[in-house]
Amino acid sequence: MKELVFLLEEPSARVMIEGILPKISEPGTAVRYIVFVISRAGVPMPELGNIGEVTYYVI
Repeated sequence: MKELVFLLEEPSARVMIEGILPKISEPGTAVRYIVFVISRAGVPMPELGNIGEVTYYVI
């Protein structure tokens, strides 16, 4: 199984991707969204964990 992981700056990007992803992705592809907000103080990126053989991180 393939997995796409999107690292997003704002929730509206998730909404946009959810609208087009079914048209361009293969059936059975798992999708994970990691939404974070960058503040003036700076927010560390979330821990990504192990990068698997079929996991694609889209930044």
